[in-house]
Formats: sequence, structure tokens, C-alpha cells
Amino acid sequence: GLWHAGEAICASAERTRCEGAYEAVDELVTEALAADMSRRADAFATRFYGCGGRARYVEAKLAHAKDTVRRVVRKKALGVIERQVARVDRAVLKVGSDGPGAATAGAEIRSHALTNLEEAGEIEAAHRLAELWGVDYSFDEEAVAAAVAMRRAKYLQWDDLVEQDVPHLASTPEALTAAFAHLESAGPQTTYGFDVEWADPEGATGGGAGASLLQVAARHAAMLVDVPALSATPAGTEALRRTVGALFDRARTEVVGFGCKQDLGRLRSSPHAGGGAHWLCGTGAVVDLQAALQVGGDGKKRMATGLSAVCEKYLGKPLDKAEQCSAWGSRPLTERQRAYAALDAWVCVAVYRIVMPETALI
Repeated sequence: GLWHAGEAICASAERTRCEGAYEAVDELVTEALAADMSRRADAFATRFYGCGGRARYVEAKLAHAKDTVRRVVRKKALGVIERQVARVDRAVLKVGSDGPGAATAGAEIRSHALTNLEEAGEIEAAHRLAELWGVDYSFDEEAVAAAVAMRRAKYLQWDDLVEQDVPHLASTPEALTAAFAHLESAGPQTTYGFDVEWADPEGATGGGAGASLLQVAARHAAMLVDVPALSATPAGTEALRRTVGALFDRARTEVVGFGCKQDLGRLRSSPHAGGGAHWLCGTGAVVDLQAALQVGGDGKKRMATGLSAVCEKYLGKPLDKAEQCSAWGSRPLTERQRAYAALDAWVCVAVYRIVMPETALI
């Protein structure tokens, strides 16, 4: 239609370096924003960034992010909000702090998110994000406390299930070695759980295409492995190979994930400084709990079920997925992010011991 024609005209003007190309791009973005087509305006400003799009880049990204925030709040997909804020922040970094629209965009998207959450009654979520962003935010403390208590009662909680404090990230070879030793301190384990988090595909720092975080748990503890930090140095890569790399291929051991094909792919695509074979040299110990649960007693394959629903069935409560879409490539991670990540690995052990008791002996 007309949008494609306009885009084609701008593309032609860009190729031929035609006089008026910048004005054409500016007009195309303006019309898209005026028509409330923020996603299209964002695409135009991004495509023609070097031909006039830069002047409207932050504005278009901000408009798109605001529209997305409004939509995900209505759908209760609150974890997506952090990604939208991160995208605006990256746009500001790209144009520079003195670039067009950069001065106020970060504050504007954060204020927009908090306002939408408050209007939707998501006071606890607004409070959490305000703390995360270091934003002054006035809220009803009693309402927040009530929301937190309700959430704790509804969902599985790390501190209700495991005596260990919420683990910190192991970001150095020494920290990884110590965390791995603690994981095995209860004696030889045969069953572990694992999960992987990764950064936003648009390129948030700390992961790229690979893993941003690897969580490994036993019955009594969990550890959080800062894959980008460790895999960036030869010493860190060797520590990964010696600990979790060896564990994932250990004989007479089960390392239980859930729908873990993509998790393993992320781990394998993580960098490994020092050359040679990747630190994840084998995955012979890995068991996919989701795949195991799909096979019924009659041998027929059933429909796949999500991990949260599986937890509700076997552990009595679902998982709280509020942190699922966090900016996992950012550092430091909050305590809530770390608790969420550790619990995702721990429940794999807990459920596996219930559904496969004859193999998960220890």
C-alpha cells in the first residue's frame, strides 16, 4: 500500500543520495507516528538511520516502547516491561546523550511504565521496578505489603523450600569453584537440575547469542554461573570446563532440564576464551523432564505442559514468572532475579524426584 510506496521512495532516495532524502524519511516517520503506527515508525527510523532516521530514532523507539508497555500491562505480561525500557536505553546510547530526544527518553519510559502499572492495580510490580531503576516512587506501603503477601502465598518461594540463602553470581574462577564445591558438599549427587537465561535478542549487553546465566541446583543448594564473565577469559573457561562442563557429561548422573534443547544451544554458542574445544564438551548426563512427562503410561505422547503448571501439579504451587523476561544480560542482578533463576533449576530436581523416584535416588 501507501506505506510500502513511501518506504520504497525513501530507499531509492537513499541509494541515489537524492537531495531531499532526509526530509522524505522525516516525513515518513512523522506520518507513521501521527497514524499511531509506532512499530512502523520505529522500523522506518531504524532502517533509514543514516539517512535522516537518526533525528527521529529515539522518538520512534520511545513511542513503540510505550505502546508495547500499555499492551503487555493489559495482558499481565509484566516481565516484558524491562525489555522495552532497555531498548529505549540502547537507543539513547546509540544517538548519544546529546542526540535528538535522548535527554528525557529514559525517564519518560520509566514514568510511563510505572503509571500504567499503577492504573492496572499492579502496585507491587511498580514498586519492584522503581527500586530496580532507582526511581523515586510514592506508593501505598500497605497495598504493596498486601500484594507481596498474596504473591508469596500463591507461588513457590525459594526461602520456603531451600535453607540456602539466595545464591550470588559466580563470576570468577574462584567463585565458581567454591560454588560448585558447595553444591556437592552434601556428598555425591546423582540428580541435578539446570536452567539457562539469555539476553534480549536485540543485543543487550552480557550474552549476545549465548547464555547470560546458567543455574544448576541440587536438593540442598543452587549456584548461578555468570557465563559471559567466565567464558571471556582462559581461566574462567577452564573453570567452566572443570565444573559444570564435566558435570553435564558425568557418568551415572542426571542433569535435569525442562524443554532444554534451546538452553543447551545457548550454552554451546557461548564464547570460550583460550581456543580449543568448547567448555561444554558433552551433554550425556542431560535429561529433558518435559519430554519425559509427555510419555504416558500407555506409551503415547501427550501434549507438552509448561514448567509452572508442572510445579503446581507436583509441588502444590506454580512458579512466579514475573522475572521471566528480565534483562538477564544486565549486571548486577537483583535478589528477586537471582531467586527466580535458582528456583527454576531447583524445581527440576524436585519434580524429577517425584515422577522418576527409581532413578533419582540421591
